[in-house]
Amino acid sequence: FVAITVLAYLLFFAASVLAIFFFASFVNYQNGNGYTDPHTIIAALIDNAVYYAVMAIADGAIIRAVTEMYVGEVPTVDRTLTFGLSKLIPLFTNALIIGVGVGVPAVLVLGLFVLITGGAQIAILLFDALFLAVVIGVIVVTYFTYAAIMVENASYIDCIKRSIDLTEGHRVYILSTLMAIAVSRYMLHIVCHI
Repeated sequence: FVAITVLAYLLFFAASVLAIFFFASFVNYQNGNGYTDPHTIIAALIDNAVYYAVMAIADGAIIRAVTEMYVGEVPTVDRTLTFGLSKLIPLFTNALIIGVGVGVPAVLVLGLFVLITGGAQIAILLFDALFLAVVIGVIVVTYFTYAAIMVENASYIDCIKRSIDLTEGHRVYILSTLMAIAVSRYMLHIVCHI
């Protein structure tokens, strides 16, 4: 299991590094335009797509490995990664649906806040707090969508419904666990100066 987890995440890092080197030639930071440069925006979008695709495969492989261990089988790297790869489209599409479902309303609400308040800093801070609360809620509620796709072969919408059902009554525990992991990772970064 450890070998599968390490290999899956090493593939993720390798794909990210390759994407950075590949798209570096298209990005022009020297002109001071930063993320307003169309090439930079396209490169960032492609880099994010590669990131989420590889993470979907890695997460799918890990979920498959845990599932196989749960039923008494010995997971193999090739079988779990192949199964994760076979579920790439449903996993990636699910992440896209959830992201668009949160992102599009957020942009509309932010635009409304800016329009109503004229861009007042307090309105932007209020929006940030509201957006953070919504994102955390969505993360907790949709926590088991990948598992529903990998284990139950659920469709795009059914896996979200299934995740909502599975998290019911356990959302505080899931939130607490995710917060503990986030704080631990943050402390590890501070201690290791990463």
